[in-house]
Formats: sequence, structure tokens, C-alpha cells
Amino acid sequence: MTSAMLSSIFFLKLAKDWSEIMKEWYNVESTMRTVAITTNLKRKLKILTLSFLALASGTMKYFVTSYCNIFVVEHFIIQLHHLVNVLGECKTVLGCLKEFYLRLYGQEFLIFDYALWKAFLIQLIMLRSTFSWTYVDVFIILISTAFVSRLKQLTNKVRILLKAKTKNPRVWKIIREEHYRLLKLCALLDDKLAYIILLSFATNLYFILVQWFGCMEHINSTVKKIYYILSFGLLGL
Repeated sequence: MTSAMLSSIFFLKLAKDWSEIMKEWYNVESTMRTVAITTNLKRKLKILTLSFLALASGTMKYFVTSYCNIFVVEHFIIQLHHLVNVLGECKTVLGCLKEFYLRLYGQEFLIFDYALWKAFLIQLIMLRSTFSWTYVDVFIILISTAFVSRLKQLTNKVRILLKAKTKNPRVWKIIREEHYRLLKLCALLDDKLAYIILLSFATNLYFILVQWFGCMEHINSTVKKIYYILSFGLLGL
């Protein structure tokens, strides 16, 4: 929850500087018109966004004709693990829900007494926090991917010119200008995104340590094993 609150604050701060970033990015795109786009960057960014948000939030929805299929993954697998465990230990629906939420959010209910509406509220907050944590990572990935694509394109252009043994001073002047624009944009992004990147690093490091600690115990449940595999895979990405 703290991570979600901090990310909201940092993004509000970034929103004030967003016009400055976009202005500099526009200057880069205008200067680098001579550099051809060799990859379908737009489609790549969409695939990255959908993949990460689906894996982390726990639901991936897609439509095939008139049917909607829902795949439950990383975020809800651990909840499924607790639900399977409590189903055989309680007799009533309310009893199962209470045991389920006490296992899932035991630390929160050490602070205040259990109530079903409180459990639902905590679950909504946790889901929002999961989305917020993932959105920070996805945002950094998308910005980095778009920026790196331009660096690679400029590098490829330089290689082509070197291979062709181009000696035209005007051509190399344009290359220097394009490189200078990229350096300015890189410095600006580094300055404006520093706190968001630091938050992402700290959050991921925390979850890696938590997951590593959880893996130290003997795991008999197949569901929990799948959860740890997916969770570590997502954090590793």
C-alpha cells in the first residue's frame, strides 16, 4: 500500500513535467526523421503492456467470437492456494471466507478485528496496489523500449555509413545532431524518472526477498509451486 501511495505521488510530480519530456521527445523524433523505423514498435509496446499487466493482475481476457476466456495467473494463484486449503476445514460459507481472509491478510487483522466488509476492502486495496506496482514497472519498460529503439536505429545507421565508407561531412553532422538530441533526452528522462525507477527497484527487491524466504520452506502444494515459479519469472523480467 505504501508503494502504491508513493507511486501516485511520483506520477503526479511527473505529470507536471510531462510536457517538457514530450517536447524533447518530439525534437528527437523531428531530428531523426532520416532514421528509418525498422521494427513495429507500436505493436511491441502493446504486447509488452498486455503481457505484464495480465500476468501481474491475475486476469487475462480475450475474446474469441462471442466467448470470453479468463485465465487466472500469478496474483490469484496464491489466493487459490489458500482457498483450496480452507475448503476442507470449514462447514459454512462465512466460516470459509473468514478462514480464507485470515490466512491471506493475517497481518492486517492483527491490527484490527476481522469483519467481512473489511476483508473485501483490503482485497480491493491489495488488487489496486498490485496493479500500481505493475504499472510502474510497465511504464519504465515502455519508456526504455521506445528510447532504446531509437538508439539501436541510430547505431545501425552509423554501421551502414561506415560500411559504405561515407565521407560526406553533412551526413556525419546530421548523425552528431541526432546523437546529441538522444543524449539530451536520456539526461532528461534520467532526471524526471529517477524516483520512479528507485521505487520500482526497491519494490522488486522487497518482493524478491519475500519470495526467496517463502521458497525456503518445504512446498507440497502444486498450486503454490506454480505461484512461486510465475512470481519469480515476472520479477526476473
